[in-house]
Amino acid sequence: MVAAIDISNPFDYEQSSMHLGAQHGEKLDRMMAKGLVSILEANKVLFMRENKGFDLRKASTSSTVREFDAAILRVTYGFNTLEEFYTAAGSARYISTVQVPLLFIQREDDSKPVTSIPRLVLEKNPYITALAQIPVVNLSSFKGVVREPGSTSRHDWSYNVAFEWLAAVKVALLKGQHPLLHRHS
Repeated sequence: MVAAIDISNPFDYEQSSMHLGAQHGEKLDRMMAKGLVSILEANKVLFMRENKGFDLRKASTSSTVREFDAAILRVTYGFNTLEEFYTAAGSARYISTVQVPLLFIQREDDSKPVTSIPRLVLEKNPYITALAQIPVVNLSSFKGVVREPGSTSRHDWSYNVAFEWLAAVKVALLKGQHPLLHRHS
């Protein structure tokens, strides 16, 4: 892999799951849980064959993402508790180890808590470019903000920025300036 893009990363699953219901009056949490239950129902036979301890009844009646994760994902990945799974699944602790160009695009008014964004670690890693779409009232809170003027969509600007960033990485690679080319020199 020579480059990667990550859009809307929760960084910390524990914080994000707790924030999901509180931030959006539980509407988004319920909507996401309903989608997960729908996917499970369409693929239930796959889980019925395995005797891993899935709680299909609980998963099928989940009204929150957290409930669904406890019944299915925690078991899928072999964790005893949901907290153990969330700790292991969070990406924040891996940010400092990234050694390929990586673009993070994040909305600060999204379903994830702003406090879960590891800003200092992101800023210290030279391979990482972090962009945030921030409500206009809060533009000074994040270094290196790129915001498409007049954008009202949640994601349309991010795709344009992502493609431009990938093109820049490609040009750097073609010119022999890609960071991976100089890592072992």
